[in-house]
Amino acid sequence: MANPVIRTFVFQPAESGKSQDRKNSFIKQSWLMTNQCIEKLTYLLLASICLMFVIIAPHAKAETYQDIIRDIGLKGRVSPQIVLDRLEWADAIPDELSPLEERAKYHMWLGKFAALSSQIEKARNSQKKLETFAEQQSCEVCRAGALIVRGYAAARSNNIPELELVVSQLSPSQDSPLIYLQYLELKAYAFNSQTKIPETIEVALEAAELAENLNRPSDHIRALNYLVLANIHRRDLERAMSLAEEAYDKAKEINDIEQMINTRSNQGWVYALQGDYARQAECLEEVLELTEKNTSDKLQALTVRVNLSHNYLEQEKFGQAIEFANQAIKLADEIDHKVGRAVAMHNKAAAIALSIDKDVGIKLLKEAIALAEEQQSKSYALDMYRSLAKLYEEFDDHESAVESYKKIIELEAEVIKSEREDAVQALQEQYETEKKNRKIERLSLEKQTADAEIAEKETRQKLWIALAIVFLLIAIILVQWLRASRKRNRGLRSDNAQLTMQTDRDPLTGAYNRRFLQKTMQGLDQKLKSLDRPGRADDIMGIILLDVDFFKKVNDTYGHAVGDAVLVEITKRFKSLLRERDMVVRWGGEEFVLLLPNINGALCNVADRVIKKIGSETFNFEGQLLKITISAGCVTWPAYEDQSWEDALLLADMAAYLSKSGGRNRATCVTKIDEDADKKEISKDLLQAEKKAWVELTRIEGPRGE
Repeated sequence: MANPVIRTFVFQPAESGKSQDRKNSFIKQSWLMTNQCIEKLTYLLLASICLMFVIIAPHAKAETYQDIIRDIGLKGRVSPQIVLDRLEWADAIPDELSPLEERAKYHMWLGKFAALSSQIEKARNSQKKLETFAEQQSCEVCRAGALIVRGYAAARSNNIPELELVVSQLSPSQDSPLIYLQYLELKAYAFNSQTKIPETIEVALEAAELAENLNRPSDHIRALNYLVLANIHRRDLERAMSLAEEAYDKAKEINDIEQMINTRSNQGWVYALQGDYARQAECLEEVLELTEKNTSDKLQALTVRVNLSHNYLEQEKFGQAIEFANQAIKLADEIDHKVGRAVAMHNKAAAIALSIDKDVGIKLLKEAIALAEEQQSKSYALDMYRSLAKLYEEFDDHESAVESYKKIIELEAEVIKSEREDAVQALQEQYETEKKNRKIERLSLEKQTADAEIAEKETRQKLWIALAIVFLLIAIILVQWLRASRKRNRGLRSDNAQLTMQTDRDPLTGAYNRRFLQKTMQGLDQKLKSLDRPGRADDIMGIILLDVDFFKKVNDTYGHAVGDAVLVEITKRFKSLLRERDMVVRWGGEEFVLLLPNINGALCNVADRVIKKIGSETFNFEGQLLKITISAGCVTWPAYEDQSWEDALLLADMAAYLSKSGGRNRATCVTKIDEDADKKEISKDLLQAEKKAWVELTRIEGPRGE
């Protein structure tokens, strides 16, 4: 096979410019600095007046993992996957130079949300790191974090025996209240799954109080939902509905989508037990809309379909009940949720028995009961025995109905433990009393605060009037001087801005230019060479070279004005997908380079987002609807020892060539280079290098039109 034609890149150091240009620039800079110093002194005086009328806004701060965890506690989360993405792209991620406790907490949260997103391999990686920290450095926070990640993985896969084992091994200190809260949540999940009602209520009440003290309303709502479920199981429907309404109102107030879905589902369950299937249907329709609009969480999708099948069953719409039950069974199998499967089978069995075949339905219901009992889900098994008894009565099989009722009595005795019922009732009443007292105290404090603010406001207004009079005359004089000064500085700034733009920016798109890329990469190269240690993951630079497909055709068909508009819009879309630290460079013509510092193995993911973002959205320029696609080549630098950045960029261009020759609208990522490979031969023919196993290539397809 003939070698592909490779364009040659010629790299030259950035030009210094003519000596006269340097002299002019120096003079302008000197004048500008002098005027700016005078102007700053003037602003110091004017600041006294400005502070009387405006509130200084806080500086925008990059999102760290601590900010993310605080944010989801205050506002909730749409789905665990979104939280996981935010954590992986957070700023200032703890590394080996960070304190051990910070690294441990970051990996605990990362592992938790990886587990909740069903990304078990990622969760295990975090768990292994935490276990290594714990073993090597006797770190108790690390040990607790590893168990918490393991517990959430067990909960997500509904492995209750494993979760019980983890909870029994966990004993986090209450000196770390946020870690202790995760422990309480896992305990509540385990107890609720086994229908241990008193235990669930005790743990959920403790979690609710702790979440409130920590000012984490989303976690407080989650604890309330466990109380709702426990009271549903003990058939205290009035208390369950009261708690559900409180939880839903709080979730709606902070727009916590996940908890709105969970709480609304629980309200629907209460309505169903009260026989109000019309209101249950309203709840479920809202849940279905929230689920399909905001999240792709399969567990939530499973829950709403199970509830819908039950609702249609009670309304004797048996065909729809079977349809939603089948959808639920399919989802349960996909995420290996055996309890969900059992409940869906229960609904399907009852619908079949009442509308199609009595014997087939009863047989399927017995299989559902066996599966629920195998999973130790006594409450669901109890509901299924009740359905079985009703079916036997419906078909006049009274002997079998009696046997079912015996089992119901036996299970009810296990599910609702009378010896603890009084204590549980007292606990809940105490919680409600304390909640009312806290509300009264809060209202009293708010009134005192409001009175103090009114008095302070009156005093402040008097002071401001006096200060305003004093500074008004000064302000008039200074403003006149500033007008003249700013007029002079405006000309200097314009000249300097133009010089800077010409040096580092592309005038059309506002992206960085070739000169900037060369200076940046040369600086990074010098930094790497000066290090006394081998390169780390956070020294890696991701490089994506992109080429707009058939751009000449756009210019020829619609004119260069539209072509320029396409380049400007593409630059905006690149920037919208990247982090603040990432750089968009216009390399020349329709070619761009994305520089991605600290890429940490996410190069292919970024390339996939970029390719799909550009290819899936139509460009609209003055009524002209264009479909634009791009081809890309992706590499990391340095990929091997002593690799120059010029060689890395050349390799990215070769990969981009493969994308174009392979049909365009795609990306080719060089994900690995063998240490023993002939680096010069790789530069000649990338396909041959792949065949010789010198390199590994990952190919990403762009969106295809219908």
